[in-house]
Amino acid sequence: MNTYTIALATRLKRKVFRAKNIPRDVIRLTRIYLENEGKELLDYKFYDYGFVVCIKCKNNEQPEKVAAGIRKETS
Repeated sequence: MNTYTIALATRLKRKVFRAKNIPRDVIRLTRIYLENEGKELLDYKFYDYGFVVCIKCKNNEQPEKVAAGIRKETS
């Protein structure tokens, strides 16, 4: 298995992650997506511009596709 660290930023660089419910919802949706895809969320951190996730994937997974899936599920 490979471990990836992926940074995801908001499109408009708004400070949307200061709201208390948004980070909770983003992580919930991210966890659901990763579990359905057979991946494991190891750690995460929120910043004003977005969030960073550390995940464990199968050896043949491309981090770009994983990031695109997370963006789609959390948008």
